[in-house]
Amino acid sequence: MRKRIPYVKGDPDITGSYHGKRIEIEVKTIGGKVSKLQEKRVIEWLQLECISGIAWSLEDAIGIVWRHLTPQDKEKLAKYG
Repeated sequence: MRKRIPYVKGDPDITGSYHGKRIEIEVKTIGGKVSKLQEKRVIEWLQLECISGIAWSLEDAIGIVWRHLTPQDKEKLAKYG
């Protein structure tokens, strides 16, 4: 995953892929507000069956990705702690 550069207004902060599935995560600080454009973009990515969401913490970002993994992927990753 990487930080998107150049930044385009409304695009998620973190982008990447996992086994061909696109990952798009909007990162907010505690108390940060999600703009309508950011919300719209996350919904668009989800409609395209991408791994996407809004994270207010590292745990949130991990959870967004974890929910989309297959049981086999989760088993493989569990070995690494």
